[in-house]
Amino acid sequence: TILLSSHIFSEVEATCDTIAIIKDGKHVSTFKSSDIKKPKQLTYIFTFEDIDSINQFENRFSSFISKKEIEILKISIRIDREDLNKIYNSIKDINIRYSNIIQNVTDEEFMTSLIGQTFIKMNRRGKYLICELNDYYLIVHLRMEGKFFYMHNEPLSSHDHIIFKFDNSELRYNDTRKFGTMHLFKRDDDIYNIYPLNKLGKEPFDDYFDKDYLKKYFIKCSKPIKTTLLDQSIIAGLGNIYVDEVCYLVSR
Repeated sequence: TILLSSHIFSEVEATCDTIAIIKDGKHVSTFKSSDIKKPKQLTYIFTFEDIDSINQFENRFSSFISKKEIEILKISIRIDREDLNKIYNSIKDINIRYSNIIQNVTDEEFMTSLIGQTFIKMNRRGKYLICELNDYYLIVHLRMEGKFFYMHNEPLSSHDHIIFKFDNSELRYNDTRKFGTMHLFKRDDDIYNIYPLNKLGKEPFDDYFDKDYLKKYFIKCSKPIKTTLLDQSIIAGLGNIYVDEVCYLVSR
């Protein structure tokens, strides 16, 4: 047995078959390296307005709760991808408070299409969230400040722009800077070949993402390395912080 300590995933993936996570000097998790790419379970963190909202959530979904932080009104859940829709009921109504977030359909089309739908599961492509509903895909880009809050009867914030209403709760899209976007497509649309997903490059974990792929873009490029790495049409998903880390590592 060989023990390797590293925070560089490519190094760990090439060397190890089993990974252990240590936090604050304590072992918190063990899993296979392949589970990082396609985890069987996902972790979500919900922020609440008050203790009553936490209690309501806990009464309904106690089996999924992995961590409670009552002092900061947060609950973490661990849930299988296929069970994610159990957290949300079908959409009963939608309140659109800032239309510019919705990109490719009218407000009326957005509401008419999604009312009665149920969130089934969520995927990701680059920095885009792909929400699968019964008959539609809702593709969301959070940009710099976008986030979702699961609420009950809490007052609306001035930054809550799209509110999906369920029986006794709401899923609110909150965005201080209003840079986020939502695109709506039918389930039979080839979303990976339609804007915005068709403009994305390869994922860092794709099988064909290698030095030859990068060489093709870098060999005649006159732009700074960081600028090129941030180009989502070349590498999908890299953000400013991660690119800074990459540049630092290659300079060592």
